[in-house]
Amino acid sequence: MAPFQFNLQPLLEIRERTEDERKREYAAGLGEHRRYLSALRAAEAELQRSLQKMRANQVRTDPRAIEDAFAEVAYLRERAQRAQADVERSEQHVAELRDALLEASKEKNVLEKLKERRREAYLEARRLREEEEIDDTNVIRTSNAATLRREHENL
Repeated sequence: MAPFQFNLQPLLEIRERTEDERKREYAAGLGEHRRYLSALRAAEAELQRSLQKMRANQVRTDPRAIEDAFAEVAYLRERAQRAQADVERSEQHVAELRDALLEASKEKNVLEKLKERRREAYLEARRLREEEEIDDTNVIRTSNAATLRREHENL
């Protein structure tokens, strides 16, 4: 009997490569998301430092210094909001990448299970065929032995 061959092996290999690609994309998306989170934390920390500095210098009555402090806080708030929007977009993108990875994994697993079932069926068929061959050999031996006994008895 010929060795087991899975006729959908090329498709399985394509699915495996697709899954690997999705894994790389997901990892890259997570890395990007972490960078956005880091940028958000940095923007929020800088905003907090600026607010604390402004509160500490509230006793100053210089209108220009107060105006500059408010402008800086407004700029830092806007920067933190942009960073928050980047994080939210990144979260959505990572979720989409995760879903694509899960789908690719599911498609590959279906083919792997099919391959395993077909391999098991092949092994069972091979086992049955070997048993038939053994049975046929035993029948021939028994028949030959009986023929030899009859011939010997006829002598």
